[in-house]
Amino acid sequence: MLNGNPVISLIGAFMWVVVILALAYWCSRYLGRRYGGGVSGKYLKVIDRVQVGADRYLLLVKLEDHTWLIGVSPAGIQLLSEPEDFVWEPEEEAQENGAAPGFQELLKAYGSLREKKKGEKH
Repeated sequence: MLNGNPVISLIGAFMWVVVILALAYWCSRYLGRRYGGGVSGKYLKVIDRVQVGADRYLLLVKLEDHTWLIGVSPAGIQLLSEPEDFVWEPEEEAQENGAAPGFQELLKAYGSLREKKKGEKH
């Protein structure tokens, strides 16, 4: 069946799993930055992007003190409204106020949870 030491085979399989998880983490961060809602330029920032159809999006765009809600579809781009009372919180502040955590925060939380469970068993 297997030629060689089964412990070495197990370590090799474990290393492959670690490599695959690391690549998945790196790719998700790269793609999230490149195609995510938080795209920015020098003066213009796409604060949020929501897909409402197969090829239709709502964009919340900020330029200095102005914020616009824009609809994007194959037919074109249309200004929908200019919310006057919108207050944008940068990503760090939003996470402190209960927004969804990122992959790295979830991984840290899962690791600390596993350590607590191991401590309870022994």
